[in-house]
Amino acid sequence: MSIGIDFGSRLGPDVLSFIAANAYAMTALDAGLCDRFMARTTNDVKSVRMRWGTVTTPGVIELRIETIDAATGKPTGTLYDAAATKSFTPVAGIQTVSFDTLPTVGLTVGTEYAVVLITTTAGTTQSLNAYNSSGVALSRYTVTLLTTATAVTRSTFTEVVNAVPCLSIIWDDDTEDSVGFSPYTTTPSRSVYGTLSESMKVITPLIINIFSVAAFFIIGAGAPANLRCRIFDSSDNVVSGTTVTLDKDSLTGLSSARTLWFIFPTVVTLPAGTYRIVFDSASSDSSNYWSLRTSLFLDANAVPANYRRSNTVDITASPITWSDSTTDIACVNLLIDSIPTASGGGLLRHPGMSGGMNG
Repeated sequence: MSIGIDFGSRLGPDVLSFIAANAYAMTALDAGLCDRFMARTTNDVKSVRMRWGTVTTPGVIELRIETIDAATGKPTGTLYDAAATKSFTPVAGIQTVSFDTLPTVGLTVGTEYAVVLITTTAGTTQSLNAYNSSGVALSRYTVTLLTTATAVTRSTFTEVVNAVPCLSIIWDDDTEDSVGFSPYTTTPSRSVYGTLSESMKVITPLIINIFSVAAFFIIGAGAPANLRCRIFDSSDNVVSGTTVTLDKDSLTGLSSARTLWFIFPTVVTLPAGTYRIVFDSASSDSSNYWSLRTSLFLDANAVPANYRRSNTVDITASPITWSDSTTDIACVNLLIDSIPTASGGGLLRHPGMSGGMNG
């Protein structure tokens, strides 16, 4: 089988959605966090959205949008707009912090700014789901994360290498943008056994030729049965050539998280449309199962609209009743072989194509 010109390109959620956010304790007075980004719009920042993991007897945090010292890459302590500051009390879960008065100065495209969080009143516990430790291959300079225990002195901020902040920004026109940050912060595992089935619902905007499905951080528990992957069309018919069963006996150390490729016997053509990438297993009970990682997002407006987790409690039903999530994405990609032109007369080259975080 020949290799298509786009072989290995991915269609699906951003890879950072597969990585759980690290907690950053902001309990102590003057603890500081700086999320640096480069402006690609002249809009003003209206709000910042974040997720707090554990909060117990919280103190007070100040949110600021500051300019960056070009010589050091660190926040200057100067607001980009006098209105771009807000003191708030952390609340566990997703929290949206809005400025009392809307800034009006406007950002300068191509200029770096910082979302700065500083503890101004200490708390017992206030732990932010702050950043993904993504490794060098997934780091995103000019997006960077800096922290300090003494934020009153901005020069003490130090970069956390290869870390991507977990935040999203709401602009003055109420659009939401990840600005290169990760709007994914929590990665629960979903069980697959018996009639319980997990899937990713994906809407493809054009014809694609695919050779595999990639599922991330799959774990087997107990003594699970084989794991099957199929692609269903919008009428829940199995797309021909997409059924692949992973033999549990071919894996050792099932409890170790891994990425699985379900490679098709031949390349499969998917016309533009709605599909579900479905995982199921004949494992009989909750002690013997597979788990598929999904990722909770900060807000639907900060992530791609064409990818969502979808699940059913009875994959054997006719018709199947699917529950399409409004809060999370399945950590699954389609692996592309090639992308035909609309007329079918050739191939479009899309090296490295991957669904991403677009505001």
